Amino acid sequence: MPEQTDLRWMKEEQFIELFEYLKERTSGFKRIPQELLIENNQYLFVFRMCFGLTRDEFARELAVSKEWVRHTEAGRNVILHEKIADRYIGKLNALMNRREINARRALENFSRYRYHADDQNLPEPQARFKPLMEMSSDDFREYFDLVSKETKGFIKFNPDLLVRIPQSILIFRITLGIDHRKFAILLGIDRRHLRRYEHLDARIKPRTAAGLMKKIEQLFKGFEVKFEDVISNFYRFKHFFQRRSLNVCIENGLRLAKKIPPNELENKFRVLLERLEIPYEFHARISGTKRDYNVDFAIPNARDPKIIIEVTAPTLFHSSTNYRFNICWLDHKFQVIKAKHPSVLTVMVLIPKGIPTDLQRVREMIRAETLNTDMYAVDEEEAKNLIIKVKEIMPKS
Repeated sequence: MPEQTDLRWMKEEQFIELFEYLKERTSGFKRIPQELLIENNQYLFVFRMCFGLTRDEFARELAVSKEWVRHTEAGRNVILHEKIADRYIGKLNALMNRREINARRALENFSRYRYHADDQNLPEPQARFKPLMEMSSDDFREYFDLVSKETKGFIKFNPDLLVRIPQSILIFRITLGIDHRKFAILLGIDRRHLRRYEHLDARIKPRTAAGLMKKIEQLFKGFEVKFEDVISNFYRFKHFFQRRSLNVCIENGLRLAKKIPPNELENKFRVLLERLEIPYEFHARISGTKRDYNVDFAIPNARDPKIIIEVTAPTLFHSSTNYRFNICWLDHKFQVIKAKHPSVLTVMVLIPKGIPTDLQRVREMIRAETLNTDMYAVDEEEAKNLIIKVKEIMPKS
């Protein structure tokens, strides 16, 4: 008899070995002896795979509940006596006589079960990372090196890594330099799910991991990983989450991935700029007195910026305090850029999305809170007119 533990999680070769053992003990799947069921109650699971039945269908055939089948297959219900076994042996033998059983079909059923059931039987994580706020630089280097080794230097992206080490998704995000909100959008998941994965409050299921890793691999295409940039991202994200001052957030900034796809609003602006034949550089990095700064649009380019445009469509900022923070954040960013490029024209486009908003109040807030913003718009029509005005005031080449 083959060695067995929990038969639900055996390997395929073990399943075939057990299939042949049961075939011999049942005389070619003709009759199940009492002692076989008592020998290991989990043989019921293997017989169900042989019959090709769902748990509901199997329960109806045995005249038991779905929960009884589930607990017995898991080994939590125990059949020890022949009289108890007799309740089910006759029904099992009747099922066996009505079914054509072969190893190929049984293995297909088992493989299908494993594919779905793995989602409910995830392995213990092979590594646990500290939360970002508690990480030291040495901790981060250790985690980065682990993920780098697993991915062959961020070249090979096996979805199994996210199942075995769910928090590797945090290392991917910091390496790319993408903030939490934008990374969730790029992966197509809820921000709460991303946060739970990063904190190991939730495991990543195999099918989910396959979809996530495919998107992560796309983000790394053409992206050069330099540890000096990555550790800089680590410090800046860490400082941001520790609620450092607004000045520190801006001065240190975040080194964002250069290949982040544009969002819907940014795409609209790209189309408008191209229609008006305005030269621009998208997601440009403009040099400052101490470091580079990322802007949505630099006109005509980052090397010689005459006009810079920052575009945002906040959907989660429900209070005036948070609107004010965004306005101040962008205005301060303009300030540090103007320190190096004093003649640059700065344009803020802040279009609230998805929530009722008093636009006049937003306009008043921009006027009250900004010192370095030359032009602004708070709805799409205003923004279109603003870009037309930009066209008119652009220096002639």
